Amino acid sequence: MGFTPTLNGKSRLAVSTRGVEDIQIYQLSSTDVPLSTPASLGYVKSVDFKQEGSIIEIIDGLGDMINAVASGKKVTINAVVLQTSKEMIDVIANTDDNYYAVYIKAKTANGNFQEIHIPLARIKPSAQINYSNSERTTSVEISVLLGKHTVATNIEVGAGAAVISLPAGDYFVITEGAVEQGTFKTATSDALYANFV
Repeated sequence: MGFTPTLNGKSRLAVSTRGVEDIQIYQLSSTDVPLSTPASLGYVKSVDFKQEGSIIEIIDGLGDMINAVASGKKVTINAVVLQTSKEMIDVIANTDDNYYAVYIKAKTANGNFQEIHIPLARIKPSAQINYSNSERTTSVEISVLLGKHTVATNIEVGAGAAVISLPAGDYFVITEGAVEQGTFKTATSDALYANFV
């Protein structure tokens, strides 16, 4: 079967100047039910959400590269937030032994919701405040993890009681549409922990 393009070419509605509205983190536990109260990172200046793949180059005996094989993925989030209270710094500085679920929400140019649901992540413990004459910021570095289960797992989300399926071998689910899916439901902490940690 040939490649079928799914992009719609040039569209002004696909160009957005709006950044992330909210990032919420949930500390996971094997015993806590319901899910811990989400900690919002507050006003967000910028977010760098990145999935990188590795390539192994196959070199033959003559030194020619005869193939390039995809090998593994790495998903990271680097956020710069505008709120640098002691409470915020304390949260980010003391994440050593914790696992988190992460929810990211943004608006598109046409008013749709673009949402990313991440069922398992670690947050780099750090304490950093960047001072300038116009603002103070702090950085949050998140490593997205692949769950131990290789089967598709459902993630229950927000007010619509929707269920989002996380395909096997994926790190996150990204959705976009006129209806907001919402964040994780409040009764899934132990389920997320059991399925992924």
